[in-house]
Amino acid sequence: MFGMVFALKELTGQMSSVPGEFRTMKTNSFTLHHFQSASGIMFVMNSDQDSADLCTSLQHIYANIFVDCVTRNPLYRYVPDESIHSVLFESRLEEYVKTVLNK
Repeated sequence: MFGMVFALKELTGQMSSVPGEFRTMKTNSFTLHHFQSASGIMFVMNSDQDSADLCTSLQHIYANIFVDCVTRNPLYRYVPDESIHSVLFESRLEEYVKTVLNK
């Protein structure tokens, strides 16, 4: 998945006047939503074709869930390029995603 997202970002940057502005990609069967923070952390979410743009939801996940539960948590040591193993992060993420899906 990372390789595909990286390649799409590069292609978008070459075709666009605003480099790095890859937000969504639609196919016949799904839509891929993408958000990358200023620090380089990427969040990607797949949805059905007809869903609204979820990039603002990904920004919310980063700013309000990831930062609070992972970055600011003194008991959790975040290691880039590794999976996040935090019960608090997972539970808050699941709760938020359920509210987004119910809209």
